[in-house]
Amino acid sequence: MRIRWLGTIAAAAVGLTVCVDASAAGAPPRCRPDGAVRFQNREIVVFSKDQDVVGCLRQTGRRTRLGDFYIPQDSSTEAGGLKTIRARGHVVLTVETVEAPTGSSARVSVVNLLTGRRTFTVFVAPPSGQGNAAVTAERLGPGGTLAFIAEIQTDHELLRTVRVHDALGDRVVDHGVAIDTRSLSIHGTDIRWRSSGATRSITLQPPA
Repeated sequence: MRIRWLGTIAAAAVGLTVCVDASAAGAPPRCRPDGAVRFQNREIVVFSKDQDVVGCLRQTGRRTRLGDFYIPQDSSTEAGGLKTIRARGHVVLTVETVEAPTGSSARVSVVNLLTGRRTFTVFVAPPSGQGNAAVTAERLGPGGTLAFIAEIQTDHELLRTVRVHDALGDRVVDHGVAIDTRSLSIHGTDIRWRSSGATRSITLQPPA
């Protein structure tokens, strides 16, 4: 059975990883959340209502659906949804998962809430659809650039990669089982991670 993306997922208040700016001001009336706030900063509010996760731009009140709220899988059915939300200004990074009895996959997306458009999407999945794929760490850089560590486990192999997306495109910058899957960090435009005990880095190239 190949893993497919779910169209609708019932809501449940579990499992969502968020990074909240504690200094953010309260939402003005035009961006008043209709549900539980999952993320906010000075430019945006992200909230969940029913099965939807919605991002709202404070300046204009523009609302953009980001995806389904995460629910865990039971023993026999598919499940998933948004597990991680990060943001810089009005640009949002999300990690969405699909979990099924035969395995799991993930989708990494970047959405510009100023325009309401998805500017980047990439799927992480086992080549045959059998096995488990996950994004273990992710960082959002300036101008919608990003980096993440992906791990794919099948019956025959374990594959770990560090991927970046910037003005030079989407590319793999490191691979191997020695990558520390939780070591990713960002310092300005520099992305750092550890592999075989050594720190490696690359400089993101923001769009002009």
